[in-house]
Amino acid sequence: MTTVSVFGGTGFLGRRLVRRLVAEGATVRVVVRRSDRAQSALRAAGLEQVMVCGADVRNQASVAAAVAGADAVVNAVSAYVEKGDMTFESVHERGAGTVAREAAAARVARLVLVSGIGANPEAPKVDVGRSSPAAPQCDAQALAERRNVGLPGSVRPRGTGQAPTRGFPPRGGP
Repeated sequence: MTTVSVFGGTGFLGRRLVRRLVAEGATVRVVVRRSDRAQSALRAAGLEQVMVCGADVRNQASVAAAVAGADAVVNAVSAYVEKGDMTFESVHERGAGTVAREAAAARVARLVLVSGIGANPEAPKVDVGRSSPAAPQCDAQALAERRNVGLPGSVRPRGTGQAPTRGFPPRGGP
């Protein structure tokens, strides 16, 4: 049976991924900063069989413990706002790097870095007449992709980081 450690497994995308992995028979380890909250959320979702591991992508030792013995690792962690020492750089850049390095050190066969639409530093900056709070987050995610995709076993999910602009395509677009 395949064991998958999912960092950010209780988030918007992470929850859906965990549900799918469980349905396909994987042993899933949800890796989150607050394990007590995660256990409650997973029980409420009917996912009692999922293991919960407390770890923070900004802490190398906790990440190493969370990836140990995994066949695959998914990093779906995302900071939507900066608060205190929880910055886009510390989570999206350095944290993603820590997950990637520790997965490689543990000889994990597959690493998936989930990024976001607009995570493309070469994309033209579009003036939409207002400040875009997502721009720094997207830039940090793009840097994480550039630094970590290409490591042994890494996968860049199709469609991430390839949006031509910072925003969603027009209705009916690609």
